[in-house]
Amino acid sequence: MDRRFITVLGVSLVFALVVSSVFYQMTARSSSNSKKADTSDQKDVVVTARPLGVGVMVKPADVKVVRYPPPRFLKVDFPRSKTCLIGR
Repeated sequence: MDRRFITVLGVSLVFALVVSSVFYQMTARSSSNSKKADTSDQKDVVVTARPLGVGVMVKPADVKVVRYPPPRFLKVDFPRSKTCLIGR
């Protein structure tokens, strides 16, 4: 093989390693910051406990209340009580 080709290949691999490690560090920092959400800002949201089919009558065992941090709040959500959904 040509010596110039091997040099270009080696420099390209080193550059790719540096760029990928920088992006990895950036994404690792952003995901660790998002996991540190304040629990006092969380809100109760009613969700299904299991996948429901179309037209299924909702029973108390089908729903549960979970806590979501503020960035995940829905524009339309149900009240804290899960009894508002039963039988719909």
